[in-house]
Order: sequence, then C-alpha cells, then structure tokens
Amino acid sequence: MFERRVVARATSVVFASGTNRHDFAREYGAAAADRFSFIPNGCEPADFDGLAAATGPAGPFVLLHAGSL
Repeated sequence: MFERRVVARATSVVFASGTNRHDFAREYGAAAADRFSFIPNGCEPADFDGLAAATGPAGPFVLLHAGSL
C-alpha cells in the first residue's frame, strides 16, 4: 500500500537495478514508468587512492553490502 502511494505521488523514482525498474514498470504501467530512472550502483576505486584506512577503538570500520541474500 505504501509503495503504491509513493509511486502514484512521486515526481521521479530512481532504481539502482534495471531489473527493479523493469518490474515496477510492468506492475505500475507505462504512465508511471515514464517517471522511473535507472542509475547503476557502483564506485570508482581510483577515487580512494591515497586515502588511509579509518581506525577507531574497535579496529577498522568496514562497510559491506552483500547484495540480495
């Protein structure tokens, strides 16, 4: 119910997966799909060259996105 309200009221809906965008377009139709955008998720490893790892009292901070489980 909340998802349907968001899609109906949103000016734009951004997806990090082309598959999700496709599924939503199929579910909500062409009129809603015109407001859907796909922006691939990712990073440029070179942007982090020369940065030292952050370390705190518990050791290094590690952030992990494991994807779909």
